[in-house]
Amino acid sequence: MAPATERRRAAPAPPPPPADPIRIMEALRRRVYLVSTLLGVAVLLILGGLEMFKAAPTPALLAVYAGLLLMCGWALVWLLRGGSVQWGERVVIACNVVVVLTQFVLGARESGPAQLLLTASNFGFLLTVSMLGYLALPLRAAAALSFGTTALGLVLTVALGGLARGGLDLLRVHLSALPLLLLLYALAWYRERFTQEYTRRLLLETQAHTDPLTGLPNRRALYGRIEAALATAEPCSVVLLDIDHFKRVNDRYGHQTGDDVLVWVARRLRGGLRGGDVLGRWGGEEFLLLLPGTGPEDAWAVAERLRAELHATPHPEAGEVTVSLGVAGAQPGDNLARLTVRADTALYQAKHQGRNRAVLLALARPDEGGATLPG
Repeated sequence: MAPATERRRAAPAPPPPPADPIRIMEALRRRVYLVSTLLGVAVLLILGGLEMFKAAPTPALLAVYAGLLLMCGWALVWLLRGGSVQWGERVVIACNVVVVLTQFVLGARESGPAQLLLTASNFGFLLTVSMLGYLALPLRAAAALSFGTTALGLVLTVALGGLARGGLDLLRVHLSALPLLLLLYALAWYRERFTQEYTRRLLLETQAHTDPLTGLPNRRALYGRIEAALATAEPCSVVLLDIDHFKRVNDRYGHQTGDDVLVWVARRLRGGLRGGDVLGRWGGEEFLLLLPGTGPEDAWAVAERLRAELHATPHPEAGEVTVSLGVAGAQPGDNLARLTVRADTALYQAKHQGRNRAVLLALARPDEGGATLPG
């Protein structure tokens, strides 16, 4: 009969599914766009109201504000109903490009202060388009959108005679936007490079601490976990597990089946873990279980349960798979080497006693023998 601690911890609540970074980012962007769109509606209402109360409002400008309000209304409905953020971004970008170019045309047809004011205010929309482009598009495409729209606006201004009417002041307004557009590009470039470098380093770190075949923590990663567990005042134990007669599996069925057995054993063991337990590949056909907060007898009960479950479930191709397990509990003054050596000694005893069993090394010194607890 399993000890009380094992019975209490044997069936923990299932862990929550891993967070999806893409979904998290999309949810954040959706919230940002909702708030930004609401603020945009408020700004457009103010601008439209100011234009309407002018002595001679510009019909074309009022039409632009009305079109932008319709776009904002569509974006709000689209986002609130769960529409694709990527699709919404592209529609809004296209609408804003049309608005920016329209305002460049309107500015080119004006003259004097009205021309300068309309052109200068248009660069606010241009910066908005550029920022949205750098958020939604690859760097090169976003840069082409930002600088291409600016260049096209300048070409339209010249072609419609706006630069001839506005002269040097209008050219100065056009050129004054370039430093901001370049700054946006530099920030986007830095973000892309930082993300690439961070992703590369994260991948290298993951590869350095992960067994490529089973996806489990490798020996290097387990070292740190064991040392951290030993540094606490709580009890902890380790279980060293070896697949019995694994060479026969490779010789009879081939190395591909042997690899599949390793993956299958890792999956079965991982499915039988309790909350807080750590499973890793120690090397070859050996696995190591770190059981924080678990005394030696409770650790033996965990090991025996896992052994029995593996024994009772044949591999689809290799058939019966048994394992030998060596269990050792941490003792005062232990370090990683002492604890794992004792577990290895217990594993050797399990093999010497006939395999397919869990052996607990009961004494402090590995040369003083161990004990096989009854099932």
